[in-house]
Amino acid sequence: MTLDEIFEQFKLERKNEVRESTMMAYALMYRNHLGPVLGQMDPDGFTSRFLQEWIDGMDASRKGLKDRYTLLVTILNWHRRKRDLPLVRFSVKFPPETKVELEAYSRAEQKKIAEYVQAHPGIREFGILLCLSTGMRIGELCALQWQDLDLERGELYVRKTLERVYNVDMKTTRIAITEPKTPSSRRTIPIPRELLKILKRSNALVKPEYFLLSGTARPTEPRTYRNFFYDMIQKAGVRRIKFHGLRHSFATLMVESKADIKTVSSILGHSGVEITMDTYVHPTQESKRQQMSKAFKGIL
Repeated sequence: MTLDEIFEQFKLERKNEVRESTMMAYALMYRNHLGPVLGQMDPDGFTSRFLQEWIDGMDASRKGLKDRYTLLVTILNWHRRKRDLPLVRFSVKFPPETKVELEAYSRAEQKKIAEYVQAHPGIREFGILLCLSTGMRIGELCALQWQDLDLERGELYVRKTLERVYNVDMKTTRIAITEPKTPSSRRTIPIPRELLKILKRSNALVKPEYFLLSGTARPTEPRTYRNFFYDMIQKAGVRRIKFHGLRHSFATLMVESKADIKTVSSILGHSGVEITMDTYVHPTQESKRQQMSKAFKGIL
């Protein structure tokens, strides 16, 4: 069988086992990167050397290359399990990782955003402040309904996410509201006291099933809200960074404030503190100098 034939079976038989958006992402990656080169080949003939040449010949980031290779191995091992064959184990190498500097707002910039929202009260503006104060992802915010808020306890519940799903075969897209990808992403986040006051003033005339950002039964799409964010920060006189930078800004501020890393990790919905540590905890040269001086005090 060719890899194309195997992947068609993979899609058909696993479509009810994985999230729709995940399968669509697989299909898009396969169509763009695996199929054109490997699709007509018999994968039983794949070798480590051949796959290394395939990886070396692609122009992509380390993460992009690893994602494509991981999908290939996932498809192959799924097919081999069906035939009761040993799983494949190739030996390949990826280019060294280049550390990307996270974009985050400084304390002064966060204060400027908060002041703009206070001067221009509106539920969409408030959503920006909510993300900045809780570290929520844009899909989680767009899926948030009033019934996901407990204003008496001062908590919000992240139980779903919203995204636009692309159907490769039909060449169409649609809005999908699904559960978060991992169990740790389902979480309860305390609402800061000042934001809670605003929410209590805003919920009198809305139904529980209404979405927070739109105030109606129809949600706001992430792409639309992302454009609103860019427009708002320009008006606020703050530099433009990616929307996800609000999440980075929240995490960075928490870490700089000496918050417990396990607490930060839980609020962000990370699967482990290692992710939080690796992403946000970077000792400065000064802190390293201070710790070394403290350790060797009385010795040197």
